[in-house]
Amino acid sequence: MIGKKIRHLRKEKGLTQKELAKLTGISQSYISELEAGIKTNPSIEIAKRIAEVLEIDICQLVYERK
Repeated sequence: MIGKKIRHLRKEKGLTQKELAKLTGISQSYISELEAGIKTNPSIEIAKRIAEVLEIDICQLVYERK
């Protein structure tokens, strides 16, 4: 699930949801909804911005490992 990945990677970077929101230009409430699984399919643009701030390739964020 993308939300769990975001939460894990955000915490690894030592960022709060508020800090991630500010760095990505995405609202904190949207970040919270992603992490909680309320929002499950962010747009490619949103995923790209999050991946850039978390310093990972977008593929690592959006694709599930089998």
